[in-house]
Amino acid sequence: MQLKEKQQEIQLEWDNELRKLLGSYISHCYELNRMLKALNQGKSKLEDMNKSNSYEERIKLSEEAKKNIDAFTPEEVDKLLKELSEIQSQIIMYLFKEEPYSNAIRIALKGMNDKLMSLDANNNAELNVIIDTARNYFRNQWTITNEVIG
Repeated sequence: MQLKEKQQEIQLEWDNELRKLLGSYISHCYELNRMLKALNQGKSKLEDMNKSNSYEERIKLSEEAKKNIDAFTPEEVDKLLKELSEIQSQIIMYLFKEEPYSNAIRIALKGMNDKLMSLDANNNAELNVIIDTARNYFRNQWTITNEVIG
């Protein structure tokens, strides 16, 4: 096997691992969004409770808020944020080359990280950017592989 083919084989292995990490990252983001939305719904119900003039309505909203807020422990949220941070670090290590496709993924991850650190669950646009930039990265890698093999 020639050196260039061996390098390409290693790159394919790394890309496969990167693909798994990106999938895990996106899955973790969706899970965190689910948690954040439940917590935000609980907060909203507490605000509605404070505005309500009806005792029965306050009790109902209080119970609903408690259900939303108790759905996840702070430890669960912290654990998920830690896992996301670890996965993001691994992804960035795989994207060590300074080239446009790698840079685009790093920038997209930073945008998502900024949203997540502010606990903003309204981040579908950022998730879509990560998915699109990853697709472009892998499409480019596939083109390079075909040029080497072909």
